[in-house]
Amino acid sequence: LGNTQEFYQWLGKSADMGYSEAQFLMGIGCLRVETLKNPKRAINLFKMAADQGHPEALRGLGDCHFLGIGTEKNLDKALE
Repeated sequence: LGNTQEFYQWLGKSADMGYSEAQFLMGIGCLRVETLKNPKRAINLFKMAADQGHPEALRGLGDCHFLGIGTEKNLDKALE
């Protein structure tokens, strides 16, 4: 692929197509990669992947709610 930017472009396309693993990985990127920083988008991506049964995305979504990343802290949602 050559570089990180190109990787995330292709990953974003896969996420947009509904692939849960791509949604999860893109969510991680939106939390950790400086050029992609967008915690609210990360939550949306985690939710889409979690709705498809992706366990790591469910954990990521819960962590965001628990820690208040991209949203207000909400322990009830964190435990769902």
